[in-house]
Order: sequence, then C-alpha cells, then structure tokens
Amino acid sequence: MIEEVWQPVRVQCLTCGSKDTCGIVQILSSRQKIKTHCFQCSASEFARQQRDFFSELGLVKESPGYTKASEPVSALCSTCGAKRKVSLSDLNSGAPPCLSCQDGIDPALPHLVYLVHFPTLEIFKIGITNTEDRRYDRLTAHLKRGAILVDHQIVSNREAALTTEKYILDLMSDYRHTAPRSSFPQGGWTETWHDSAPEVSLREIIRHLEEKQEAGFDRMQELQKYFDDTPPTIEEIRRFVAIRDVIVDDSVVHVVELSTSHEDLLRRVRAKREQEPTDNA
Repeated sequence: MIEEVWQPVRVQCLTCGSKDTCGIVQILSSRQKIKTHCFQCSASEFARQQRDFFSELGLVKESPGYTKASEPVSALCSTCGAKRKVSLSDLNSGAPPCLSCQDGIDPALPHLVYLVHFPTLEIFKIGITNTEDRRYDRLTAHLKRGAILVDHQIVSNREAALTTEKYILDLMSDYRHTAPRSSFPQGGWTETWHDSAPEVSLREIIRHLEEKQEAGFDRMQELQKYFDDTPPTIEEIRRFVAIRDVIVDDSVVHVVELSTSHEDLLRRVRAKREQEPTDNA
C-alpha cells in the first residue's frame, strides 16, 4: 500500500481538462505551496504575467503563450508600432522597450558596428552608432582620445547591431575589463575588454549571426517570404530610385540606384500595403 503512493497515476485537471501523469506523494507534499498542480494552468498564469509585464512597458507581446525569460520574443511598441525581438530578462535588466522611441532614430535603418583599440588603456571596445549624417560623431570622439579603428561593418538595422555587440561581449567575457569612466565622456566604458584577448573578426561574426538568423538578422528572410507571391511593383519601387550623374571620359553617365537598402525598401513597401486598407476605410 505504501509503495502504491509513489506510483505515477493518470490525472485530469478539473479546470482546463488537460491530462498528465503525477505521483500521489508529489501532490500531497506540495499542496500547500502552489495553487495548482496542472502544468497547463500554471503556464497560462505565467503567460498572463508576462503579457502584463510587456504591457506595462508599452509593448504588445505577439506570442500568446509562456516563453523562457532569456528567450527573445517578437513585440510591438504600442506607441509607434515598431517591431523588435527582446527577452523578458533583458527588459528586466533595463533594456529600452522600443529602440525607435528611445532616441528618435529609425531603428530599421542600417547601423555601424565598430571595433577600436586604446593602446594606452590596453583595451578593445565594441560600439554601435547610426548611419545618418552624424554617424561618426561617437566614433570620432573615441579616435580623438587615442583610439585606433580596428574594424567596422554596417548591418541592416539597430537590433542586428545590438545583437552583434552583445555576442562579442559574451565571447570576450573572460577578458572583460571596464575602462575608467573619465576616459569615456561620451559613454561606452563598459563595452570593453583587455587587449590580451584573441582577435575578433566582425565580418565572420556577422556572417555567423546571419546564418543563425539571430535577432535583427532574421528580418530579410521574413520580408522575402511576404513578397514571394506578390513581389514589389515598379510603382512601389519608383519612389526609392535615385539618379546621379557621373563624369566618365568627359561624358555624363546617369547612374540609377536605390536610395535605401534592399531590406529597408521591402519594409517600407510592406508597411504601405498594410496601411492602405486602413486609409481606405
């Protein structure tokens, strides 16, 4: 009889009807600690708490179910409608809920990832900045204070830049070395590591993140799937076409090119298509 209480038995939740296998002793030993022994009911409650947490930060969590705290999930900003992937743990650690509302810079535009070396401080630093007219302001500030530009790459959006930065900092975790705050009046003294660490290739790391379709690097694939059946029309692309004149052997050559990146073009065309039904309503 005693042995039987340890045997797993089939049980059914009276609340949601889901079935599971559970030991009688397991139920009796924890009945004062938790409200329910049903995994489905517990997960539903955790999912609700997660949605409320995102909502308090002005985000709409697209995934209705429960997700791990460290898992990046898609969310929409309830203020500007911008979409990004962010984990609950990152938000809880102070990550900005919306990259677009954070500093007024379009997060969907290309961003620069740069790697600099400070010989006198014996540290490397990874950083990101936007690619608008003032894109080199922060980088120039570092160079004026003794930094040497080691590498730089442009990625398609801010989220991809942040993903690259975080990946490299995690990669260099054993060599992390915080620089003196006074040496970085423009900020960024924590994204540093000792220069005894192995070399870093931004190109190879970005290629790896693209292959893994990490956060920020997965948007192009999603956009291409959207346009598989209905590709952009000439009328939709026309407003992104730019023409510039180039002098070649005393002759003027008209160069036709896109005024923005391929990803940004597809993103804007999709946004306009999805907005048209609302405009016509």
